[in-house]
Order: sequence, then structure tokens, then C-alpha cells
Amino acid sequence: MEVLKLYFEGLSYDEISKAARISKGSVVNIVRELMEGKYPELLDLRDIAEELRSLAVEVKKKGMSIAQASLGIKFFERLRKLGIAPEYLEEFVNICEGISPEFAEAALRLRMLEKKLGKSFEKILLEFTDRLSKLKMLNSSIKALEERKKALENELKELERRKSMETERLKERIRGVESLERIGIERVCRISSFASEFEKLGYNAEKLAEVARLADKREMLRREVFRLRSEINRLTAEFRGLFAARLILETRTIPIRCPLCSGTALFRLPEISELADAMGKGVAFPTRCPFCGFVNYLNPRDLVAYIGWSILLQ
Repeated sequence: MEVLKLYFEGLSYDEISKAARISKGSVVNIVRELMEGKYPELLDLRDIAEELRSLAVEVKKKGMSIAQASLGIKFFERLRKLGIAPEYLEEFVNICEGISPEFAEAALRLRMLEKKLGKSFEKILLEFTDRLSKLKMLNSSIKALEERKKALENELKELERRKSMETERLKERIRGVESLERIGIERVCRISSFASEFEKLGYNAEKLAEVARLADKREMLRREVFRLRSEINRLTAEFRGLFAARLILETRTIPIRCPLCSGTALFRLPEISELADAMGKGVAFPTRCPFCGFVNYLNPRDLVAYIGWSILLQ
């Protein structure tokens, strides 16, 4: 925004590079992006950008200010009201030798520009400054969203780590239950009841007692396995929702179902500024179905609802 402000003030690329403390190549790229319409807030200035720039350069070259150029416009308007036709303007200028021809030319060009836009040059500069302020606010919002994205990515990594740990614990307990099932519960019970007899015979029944204790814990292990499976399902569902949110943030697209043929196509989300402006004006965004060609119109609230359902239905 600083580069564009200096550009419309008539500074050269080298002067802009020095003032903004960036390379000359970066200045050239920013100006080219303006001409290509990559700044939505400045689209209506794209066609007259060179004319604004040329006028600012000429005013600066002549050592004049905007106020002086504006005074020249007022002077030209007074001449017109006095009935001095443009074809006699040169003669009038010759009469008024004390007035600089360069000054009159700059004032004339400024007047033509104001007539073309339907507003004063001061108002154009004021609107441009206001749009620059809005773009700075949008940049702050984008930075906040990027920070939120990083936070969500960190939360996603933590969930993945927890899921991995719970999965390993579950596998270990499932292996324990499967081992008991392979041994056979009835066999374990019989071994436990005969443990004392084995000890009387001089055998070590400690291992048999341990197996018996495992049999008593079988039901508890099953309940724990069920609980862990439920937790894994919950974490998996949460992971899918976060993954869907992350995918929307990265691609800025959402799936839209065609109401005519039920086909699904990806819709490119508008910029935050476009969405906010459309919500205030009640404007809808058109989307064409790639399957049947039906054009569906979505208002900002529909888009927000689609985003929410894209996450919640995962």
C-alpha cells in the first residue's frame, strides 16, 4: 500500500524503492499486479492508473501542488463561464503572459480527469487513502487467520499424537484379552481350583494363581477395551472435522451440491472483503454446475452454512 501511494504521488521507481526500503524489482511487481487487477479494492482505478500517475508526475515535475492544479481548474472554469471558447484559449493565454502555460496545461488535464470520474481530485485521493486503510485492516485479519491456522495445525498434531498413544495402549490390552481367550476361561478356572492340590504335591502354583487373577480381570479389560474404542472413534471424528477445516483454509474451496442434478462441484470462496461487502449489500455469488450447467446463486449466509456443514458432517 505504501508503494502504490508513492506511485500515485509521481515518484520514480528508484525513489519508491528507496523510500519503501524494498528492491526496485518488488516495486515493478506491485505496480504490475495493480494493472492486472489483483487488488480488488482498487479495481475501478486500474483503467485510469496510468493517467493518474502521469498527471501526478507532471504536477511534480512542474514543481506544483495539487492545490495549485485545482486553482488552475477553477480558473479554466471561470474562463468558460465568461464565454471564452477553447479555440480562443491560446489567444487569451497570450494576453495573460504572466500565467505559465505549463500550469494551465496541468490544470486542464486535471479538470478533464475530474470530469471523467465525476468527482474532484481531492475526493479521489481521499477515497484512495480510505481504501488503503481498509486493505491494511484486511491484512491484519489475514494475519490473525494465519495465526489461527497455525494453532489449529498444532492442535491437530497433538490429537494425532494422543490418538497414536491410545491406539498402542488399546492394542496391548486387546492382545492381553486375546491371550486369555486362547487359553480358555474354563481351563483357567480349573487350574485355579486345583492350585492348592498342586502345591501339596510339591508343584509351584504361583504361575497358575497369576493366570487365575488374569481371568478375574477379563471383564474389566473388556470394559476398558470398549471405552478405549469409543475414545478412538471420538478422536477420529474430531480429527476428521479438524482436517476438513484445515483443507478449507488451505484450498479456500467448499463442495456445493447442484439442486438440479445433485452433482457436486468445488466452489472457490471469495475474499473476506468481498464476503463482507456482499453480506452488507445482499449480493449473491453465482456458481455454475459443471455437470448440467445450472447456475445457482449463493448468498453469504449460504456460504457460511456450507462451510459449517462441510466440517460438522465429517
